[in-house]
Amino acid sequence: MKNKVSIVLPICILLLLPIIFPDTYPFSPFNIGSQGISYFYNNFENITSSNVTILILMENINNVTPYLIYLLEGNTIIITGNYSNVNNFLHKLNADVIIAPIVLTNNLDYYMNNKIIIVNESNYTLIFPYAHPIIGGIPLVEVDNNSIIAYYHYGSGKIIIISTPYFFLNSYYKLFNNSEYLHEITGTNKIRIVIYTQVSPLSEFKEFLQSLKSLHL
Repeated sequence: MKNKVSIVLPICILLLLPIIFPDTYPFSPFNIGSQGISYFYNNFENITSSNVTILILMENINNVTPYLIYLLEGNTIIITGNYSNVNNFLHKLNADVIIAPIVLTNNLDYYMNNKIIIVNESNYTLIFPYAHPIIGGIPLVEVDNNSIIAYYHYGSGKIIIISTPYFFLNSYYKLFNNSEYLHEITGTNKIRIVIYTQVSPLSEFKEFLQSLKSLHL
């Protein structure tokens, strides 16, 4: 009976926390509001070991060596984030590709904001808020001859660059086909998700409870 309580109680707390204490931090996987990325985070199975890693850089990484080794072993990193943080990461890897600082605009206003770009790519309609042009690499998605998703061969591995982290926000992720397209380029539902951003104490507690839940189930 005691063991049952120790298992059920953390799960109940985990389920109630988002309702009682909603996470409002931008780019938090536990923020279910418009500025969170809970839709994306819950759309994949986040595992600790995968040949595909999605890396969201809203802050800088000091040590890129583990990622360099990961790429040289033939794995794939899909990277997005603040353009200067992404460029810093790519520079440390000596990769000949950067994200330009300018924001692309569209002639068609969307929600009265011409910095939100809609692109038809193959069978997908993709939305890119505040996209930047990518210089270098091989274009995967372009708008007006500007690459906004590109890939770059790095040793036997591959880096896929998405030029705007807003691609992942709840506001836009399921609005059109961003989710379906991301599943296509990952090629798997089991990926490693690494997010460098401001983390709330609530998020840390939720992660702790989730780890307890996974241990018991």
